[in-house]
Amino acid sequence: MVVHYHGINVPDVSRLRHAAHEQGVHIKVGKNRLLRIALQDSPYEKLRALFTGPVMLLYSFEDAVLPAKIFSQFLEKKMPLNLQGGALPDQVMTVDEVITLSQLPSLDGLRGQLLGLLLRPAQQLVSILSAPARQVVCVLDAHSRQER
Repeated sequence: MVVHYHGINVPDVSRLRHAAHEQGVHIKVGKNRLLRIALQDSPYEKLRALFTGPVMLLYSFEDAVLPAKIFSQFLEKKMPLNLQGGALPDQVMTVDEVITLSQLPSLDGLRGQLLGLLLRPAQQLVSILSAPARQVVCVLDAHSRQER
C-alpha cells in the first residue's frame, strides 16, 4: 500500500509502526526517487506513479490483507493518512479495492472458516449416527422411570 502521511506527528507514526510490527506488517519511508528505482523491473513497478509527496509503504509477506487492516484501524483514529493505492503482484489496486480488501477476514480467519466448513459434515454425520442409540437410551430410561 502507498500512503501519504503529510501532517502526521512522530508519536502517531511510532504507534503505527509498533502496531504494524506486532502483526507482521512492514513500513518503509524513503525518498521517492530511490523507491522508484527500487521498484523498477519488479512486479510492483506500476506503483511508481503513486510516489509523490511524503510517501510511506505498508507491506506484508505473509498476508496481503494485514496492511489494509492496519491502515483502516488508524484511519478510524482520525490520523491524517491518505491512501494512494496498493498492489498485488502485477496488479495495481485502486483506493476502493484496498478498502474492500481491508474488510476481508485475515488469513487465519479464512483458515478457521474453511476448517469449520470442512468439519461441519463430519459433525452432522456423527450426530445422525448416534441418534438411534440416543433414542434407545431415552426409551429405556423412560421405561425404567415408569416402573418406579
